[in-house]
Amino acid sequence: MVGFFWMNGRLMNEMIQLSRAAFRRSFGLENTPPITPSDSWFDAARRHRMIGLWTDAFDSLPSRWKTAAYGQALFTARLSDEAARIADALSGSVEGLRVVKGPALEKQAWPRLGLRSFDDLDFRCKKDALPALVDGLSALGYQVKAQDDHHRDNLWHFGWGLEFRHPTGLMIEVNHRMFPPHFPWPERLTRQNSEQWAFVELNGTPVCCPVPSLHLLLVCAHAAWHGWERLAWIVDMAGLLIRHPGVFPQAQSMVGGSTFLNNTLECGCRIASEIFGPLPGIGLSGADPLTAQAIKRLVRDKPDVPLQTQREIHHHLMSLPERAVYTARRLATPGDPDFISWPLPPCLNGLYWITRPVRGLLKGLKRIER
Repeated sequence: MVGFFWMNGRLMNEMIQLSRAAFRRSFGLENTPPITPSDSWFDAARRHRMIGLWTDAFDSLPSRWKTAAYGQALFTARLSDEAARIADALSGSVEGLRVVKGPALEKQAWPRLGLRSFDDLDFRCKKDALPALVDGLSALGYQVKAQDDHHRDNLWHFGWGLEFRHPTGLMIEVNHRMFPPHFPWPERLTRQNSEQWAFVELNGTPVCCPVPSLHLLLVCAHAAWHGWERLAWIVDMAGLLIRHPGVFPQAQSMVGGSTFLNNTLECGCRIASEIFGPLPGIGLSGADPLTAQAIKRLVRDKPDVPLQTQREIHHHLMSLPERAVYTARRLATPGDPDFISWPLPPCLNGLYWITRPVRGLLKGLKRIER
């Protein structure tokens, strides 16, 4: 199946083959012969966040690869230290503070620190912890990006999350939800409990994060959310499967009745096995149209996956009832344009459920007039 898609474009054909060789060599799965990849793959490797892995596996890459990999490793080490600093300072005051992906996933899934690329930090906490969160991050030098307090409170209340920036350029994102409000992620998997959340040490500080099985579900859903945009997210999945035997059936046991989660988990693990495998403990066999669709996205020529394509991918992974709820929530839930057009105070934010359909109607009338 992968061979079919590799033949559609020489660039991504070689890109995936070289990424497979780098993965298996870095994880000690194969002692592949010395390879000298062409420098022409630099932009594609950077887009897929694979420069660290390639530089770790291949000895003869040009100097700009090593410079980029070294700079990436320094930056992610800085972010890891910052995650530890934030957790140490805020865990006592911000209820349910946890880190997802980023440095925690690097420790759980990648062969060595410094290879996984990430630009910011993602935290989760309880919904009613917003005042303590803002105060705590402000004391650490962070400022919320939202335009004013009403904008900030409405973004938080409706589940879109907040972005905080530090004068040094560091950025963190915090939410009480795992995904935007219309995405079909069961909120029971966001709630903190001893079975689904554990601690990893970052710079000697214990930081709460998802257990490997929950992280596997999360990275599969996250990759699907973005339309299977980056190959490094498939490395996350493959690395979790290799480093934590039994993680796939453990993740399956968390799915419950969610068709979407079951499909994204199986699809993500099939892709990981097709590209980087064989991988242990999956137990999936045979061609699958969802996997074929996802690999098409990975071997695309264009740098981004259009929003409409992302939504089509979401629909293909859902049951009909899930698709209906997803579409209804996406159309009905107030968002940034509503908060900017009508900056209502939190005590009146229920009016957004009324004003949003009115705004949609006015937009439709304007289109008709044009």
